[in-house]
This record gives sequence, structure tokens and C-alpha cells, in this order.
Amino acid sequence: MNAAIAQRLIDWAESEDEEFGGKLWGYRRGIHMRPSHVRDWNTFLQQVRSSGSKVVVPAIDLRWIVQVAADPIDSDRATVHVALENWTAPLNQTNAREIEPAAFHVTVTVDVPARAHRMLRLDRVKPSYRYNKYLSYPALGFNGGVSLAIVGEVHRLTTTWHPRYVLPRSSPTYSAVMRDIEALSKPEGLDNLRRLVVEFDSWLGNVEKHPVDSGLEGKDAEALAAKEREKLHRDLGDWRKERNAIDCGIRILEESRQHWSGPGGRRTRLVFRLRLGLQ
Repeated sequence: MNAAIAQRLIDWAESEDEEFGGKLWGYRRGIHMRPSHVRDWNTFLQQVRSSGSKVVVPAIDLRWIVQVAADPIDSDRATVHVALENWTAPLNQTNAREIEPAAFHVTVTVDVPARAHRMLRLDRVKPSYRYNKYLSYPALGFNGGVSLAIVGEVHRLTTTWHPRYVLPRSSPTYSAVMRDIEALSKPEGLDNLRRLVVEFDSWLGNVEKHPVDSGLEGKDAEALAAKEREKLHRDLGDWRKERNAIDCGIRILEESRQHWSGPGGRRTRLVFRLRLGLQ
């Protein structure tokens, strides 16, 4: 690999390509540019190109690092570290302004048998039955991310230039609920509020069936699922209280409407107002 890189740099240094060739545009050591050269730039370029000075190129030294170690979290599996590291000699006072030892546009791809590959899990996110199935990722990237492509019985892992995490899309579940404040302000608007409770009941029915073990795996999966099941049970209790509070408020308004005699002063204490916040 390093031999191929060195040959590529030599080819570039000897190239006369008008746009990118090193023979025309490469840096030469010991040539100084004066302000007067700017006024006659083409002549200066010609002098540099015909000077016979050698184009300065870096001596790139890239090395593959492959290490296998026991997983500190799960003793039944191993972690494999694959890296392409730049071991090029550090810059010094002579070449610090002359060369660039970095390697750009580098991508590493590793093929792993699907039966052997195990997904990693985000360990800085508090477990939740809502998001557990979204917390797995194919591999940990250093200074970047890793994408996964399934090719038959092979998992192909490829580095990306930045980490990427796909969040589940949150969509409103109350499409049948009236959210038009102007329409709700009309006398018949109160009838539309009753749909809030109907939709809330429907949503609760779906949440009760939520698969709390989705996304959990490993030796502790059952214990984690039990905790998530308990958490869902507590949340359902809180949501039912919220549902009942909304239902109570709507029933108060419905009773109030029966005693409302129109705008102006109240003739009875059985007239109430309820403030609702809708998104």
C-alpha cells in the first residue's frame, strides 16, 4: 500500500497535467517569491518550472492495526479493532511548511460473516421501552461513523465521514381531534372536544400492547424486560389519570353549557370555563 502511494506521488510530481500536474504546480524548496513576481506571474511560474528543482513530496507511512480483545461488558464475545493509522514521521522545522502528511478521502470497508457480527448498543442512553429497539449500531467509529450494508450472508461495515444516528419519527396520533381554536370557540365547538377522550382511549389501548422486550438481547434481556414492563405499567397509570382529568374537564363544560344563558353577567354559579392547551 505504501509503495503504491509513493508511486502515485512520484507520478504526480512528474505529471505535466495543465490543471493538477505536480511538474507545473508542485512546491520546490529554496525558491522565494517576491512582490515583483506577482506583477509578472506567468514569467515567475515559468522560471520555477524550468529551474530543475525537485518537487517536494511527503513520505507517507500508513499502517494497518488489527487488535482482538475480550468484550468488557459481555464475556461471550470479542471486540475487533481495525484501523488504518498514519505513522508518517512528524514534521520538523524544515518541512513543516512544505508538505502535508495527512491522508484524505480514506474509507475503510470490512466484511464480516453475518452470523458472527453482533451489534453494539448505545450505553449512554437511559434504557426505555420506547427507544430500546433504536439503540443498536453496527460498530464504533473513531473520528467518524460506520454504516452497515447486508450483502447476502455478509455484513459490510464502511466508515463514514461523520457519525449518524437515525431517530424514530414522531407523528401525531390524534388526527381526528379538532385543533382549530376558532372552530372550537363556536357554540358547537364543545362537541368536538369529546373526541379528545375517544382518541386518548384508543392510544392507551395501543400502548398497552407495546412490546417492552423489543430491542433487548443478551443474558440480561429478561430482567431488563421486566423492568420495562413495570415502567410501562406506571406510565399507563399516569396517562389514565391524565385522560380522566381531561374527561372531567369536558364534562364540567358540558354541564356548564346547560346552564349558560348567553353573554353577559352570570345568573348561576354552574357556569365554568376551561382552558386547554392543544398542539
